[in-house]
Formats: sequence, structure tokens, C-alpha cells
Amino acid sequence: MNEFAQYYKVLGLEITATSAEVKQAYRSLAKKWHPDRFVNQPQLRDKAQQEIQKINQAYEVLKNYIPQEQTVSNRTNVSSNYRVQTTKNAPEIHYQRGVEFAETEQYEDAIAEFSRAIKLDHDYLKAYQYRGFILSKLGYELRANSDFRMVAGLKLKQKTQPAEKEKVNNYNYSNTSNIQYNQYWQCWQTLLAHRKTVSSIITSQNNQFFVSSSHDGNIKLWRTSTGRVMATLKGNSVAINSLTLSSSDKILITGNQDRTIRFWNLEQKKALTTLSNKFSQHFQEIIAVALDSRTNTLISAGADNLIKIWDLDRGTQIKNIACKSADITCLALNERQGYFCNGGLERQLRIRAIKTGKVILSLRGDSGVFSLAFSPNGKYLAVGQINCQIQIWNLETGQRHNILIGHQDRISTLTFSTDNKTLISGSWDTSIKLWNIEMGILIDTLQDHKSAVSALAITPDRKTIISGSRDCTIKMWRTKIV
Repeated sequence: MNEFAQYYKVLGLEITATSAEVKQAYRSLAKKWHPDRFVNQPQLRDKAQQEIQKINQAYEVLKNYIPQEQTVSNRTNVSSNYRVQTTKNAPEIHYQRGVEFAETEQYEDAIAEFSRAIKLDHDYLKAYQYRGFILSKLGYELRANSDFRMVAGLKLKQKTQPAEKEKVNNYNYSNTSNIQYNQYWQCWQTLLAHRKTVSSIITSQNNQFFVSSSHDGNIKLWRTSTGRVMATLKGNSVAINSLTLSSSDKILITGNQDRTIRFWNLEQKKALTTLSNKFSQHFQEIIAVALDSRTNTLISAGADNLIKIWDLDRGTQIKNIACKSADITCLALNERQGYFCNGGLERQLRIRAIKTGKVILSLRGDSGVFSLAFSPNGKYLAVGQINCQIQIWNLETGQRHNILIGHQDRISTLTFSTDNKTLISGSWDTSIKLWNIEMGILIDTLQDHKSAVSALAITPDRKTIISGSRDCTIKMWRTKIV
């Protein structure tokens, strides 16, 4: 299905509509739903405001969109920047998303992701198998049986065909067979934190507490010195994907799978529900949120491939950026330099100004991107790639500074120490690695999680590393060196 179909639907059009038809439909609907037509009808006026926001957003996305389904004569004029770049690892990304949706019982979304994985890899046995289980659970037995027959056929095919050499990606791993784990850091606390994947962890500026979120819909505040729960903030059981915290440590903002952005007062331990409705402008789940406390500007990135810049003082949207390339997977922001970067299943990275969204610098890596982090001083950008490498870019020169090799699976999360010297990476391979940035060498490998590492943070005093995982635990690590 065309990824822009939802926007055509808002305008009442087919995806084959021309740009002229898009413009005509927009003008007609904007006139129909203009709030000024309902001055004396408060209920209709509220509805009109919601509709006009959807209409404006759809038009903003579609007015510059050039579909790939062009005539032969037109195709030569279409910029490659408007086309989705499918990486060889994309099926695994969609499969992983499907698993996460299934874990949160969002079965229709899970089926859609497994179907995307299968479309990209027709022999993806695990995707057929998982999709079949969900279809059977939902009562779609004919469709489920079809998937199970495919699984049986693929297993038979694997048995009868000559054994193939294990596929190796076009990159080299450093030899990790002799690595000594937990040399300088030790796990001193394991917290049975959540019922589902720990999606995000963020520490307070004063080192006193940290916050965790999960796909179980809960937010927990923990005391850093003891690892004890201070409070549990319960929303409406909607899975939470991302956290960001104000520099005052008082306001927490969450990006959620129900497409909303919610605000929480941590002093009063309650939701600021009055703001949430103003920030429900994405068409699909929120992938990430990041806050610039200096200007009170919020950046949100969604699975609808939209990046939005919000003025929180006014409660208004400053900028809406439609990413016409591959799916967005991550977001990072640097307050000191005033810029942010989003990553996705393409190689291109664009660093943008926070206030305007304008591209300041464009970088090109070796594969799709799964995680990002800026060093606090803004000098370095760490890029966790799908090919299991971490690239370090020097933003002062615009050149690649180092490539860090050691993880055996996707780099799911990255964070820098406050002194800008150490990068900490977490991976689907269940390990956490500490790297010296200047020299590009591995310092230590922390191994204790039973499943993929999904969240990382380090306290500002650099004494405690906090990691979260798909195994539903949080682990607290302290240095052995006094």
C-alpha cells in the first residue's frame, strides 16, 4: 500500500490523483470546513478546527509529493530523493516492529508489519509463522492455514536444498571471542520494572532520579541511589515509545503509540491533560520526541514520516516536515548547538535547525540508521547503523571520525557521557558497550540482559549506567574503579 494513501484519503482522493486534483480538493475542503463558517455553532466549530488541521496537514504532505507510479516519460524527471530506499535489512526491521506490536496486542498493526517483511523477503519463515499465529488467534483460520502451509514448505525447502554458507553482510566484525565482560562496571541492581519492553530511560539533571517508560503504558520514577520506585504514573495503558524531560526536571513528555504526545507534572505526579489534545497531530504512532528546554521547542517524529516542530509556549506548530524517503526510526537533539537529526531506513542523515527545520548539514552513511546520539558539546554525532556498525561524525569538519565495530546485531540505543569522552551503545545482541570516542577503541562490554537492549542512560555524574531491555528488566551498573 502506498505510504501516502492516508493523506489522499483525507482529501477524498485516490492515490492516482494529479497535483491539480489535490489542489482542487484541498481548496474545496478548506472552504467547507473553515472555522469562520461556524462562529455561532460551537460544536461544529470545534469539529471544523480538527478537520481543517487534518486537511492542511494532508495538503502539506502531498503538494510536493511525486508518486513513483509515473509514466515512462515522467520517471526520468523524478528526483531519487522522493523514492524509498529499501535496504537489505528492512525485512528484519518490519519483523521486529511486528513483534513489538504483537506484544502490546496491537494485532492489526502487527499483521501489517509482518506482511511488509514478507513482501520484501518472500521466504521470511518467521514472519509467516508469527503472522499465522496472530491470524489464528483472531479467528482467521483460512488465512492462518495459508501461512502455516508456507512455513511447512519453507522448512522442507531448507532441508532438501544443499546447505548454504551462512550469509555474511558486507562489513567486518572485530573478534569478540576473547572479550572479558564487565571488567570495569558491574551490575548492582536488577529491577523487575515493567510487564513489557522498556522503551525509554532518561535521567534527571540532579542525579537524584531517573524515569522509565514501557510498552505496558506505565511510567516509573526511580531513586538513583537505591533503585527503588518513587512513583508510578499510569496513563490509559497505551504503549509509550519515547521520553523527554525538561531541564528543570519538572515536566516529562511522552511520545505514544496512540499518536498522542502527553505532558506530565513530575512534582504533582499527574498528567497535564489540558495540553494533550493540541499535540495529537500525527497520523500514526509517535516514534520519538525531543525537547529543547532553552527555547521550549519540541520535536516529534512519527511513523507517518512526519517531523513536527512545536512552540510549547504558544501551543502551536511551527513547522511540518514531510520525509519522503524511508521510514523514520529515531531522533536526536542538541540544545547547545540548536540542531536536531532524524534517522531512518536510508543512508542519508539531515541535521536541521531546531527553530526552522532547515537542513544545516547532510551526511551519508553506509546503511540504514536505527539510533542516534549527539555528544553534549555538539561536536560528534554517533550513528547506530542497521549493519551493526557505529559511525562517529565530526560535525565541525563534516567528516567521519571513526567506525566502531563490535556488536553482533542492530544498534538499538546510544548515549554519551557528560564529559563527551565515552559513548555507550546497546544492541539487539543483548550487550552494552563503552567506547573511547577520540581513539575509537572498546573500553568495556557489559553483559547481563537476556534479550535485546532497548534503552540506555548514564547519570550526569557518570557514576551509574541504567539499561532497559525487551526482557522487561532495568539494570543499574556502577563502576568498579573508585
